[in-house]
Amino acid sequence: ANVYKHMEKILVRGTISKRNMVTLGIPVEKIICCPDSAFLNPQPSQELVKQMAQKFSIKNSSVGINATKVAGDLSKWAPIIETIKELGYTVYFISNDPFGDRNIGEQFSKRFGISAILDFIPYPGYSALLANFKFVISCRLHTNELSLTGGTPIIPIEGSHFKTREVFSLINYPIPVLDPTSADWHIKLIEQIKAIHVDSNEVHNFVKHLNDVRKLSEQNLII
Repeated sequence: ANVYKHMEKILVRGTISKRNMVTLGIPVEKIICCPDSAFLNPQPSQELVKQMAQKFSIKNSSVGINATKVAGDLSKWAPIIETIKELGYTVYFISNDPFGDRNIGEQFSKRFGISAILDFIPYPGYSALLANFKFVISCRLHTNELSLTGGTPIIPIEGSHFKTREVFSLINYPIPVLDPTSADWHIKLIEQIKAIHVDSNEVHNFVKHLNDVRKLSEQNLII
């Protein structure tokens, strides 16, 4: 806290972090909320999107999923993946942190018979990969953000304390972030999957106006 007090400006991802800073005695006028810099990733070209689809054999009508240890209960994922498949989608496990998620990705692949994409991919290529999916379900903040920069709707799951929740609250994303510590998070996820399958207009409209979020993220470069 003493270090922060000597800074002219402090950038945080959302209002929860801002309140925590104020609790530490940081003057509120020093604290600025702005979305994560990952939103500045440009929308990938159709050529790159196609290249990533070919490289990883992405089929039409596919969904990307990511789980971390906070939502690593495979018994709860079983009905989730079954629902996705019943709706006609091919499922792929994806991650922007393949080193951290390799073990759980391999478990998903073995348990559910799905492909796990665990290559190290730079952000532009990863966003292009995610652009091939109808929607993405993820516990990883940057996977969620890069999905949106690729034009793909997301169903976000909190992966670490509150950072995903505060970011997507700040940008007014229309789908609430699921809390994997709640007993019924997997049931709510299935409801969200069915809802986005039937009508994704609201989230697609949000994605179309992502440049508004990008403009807010530019504060990370200006301050």
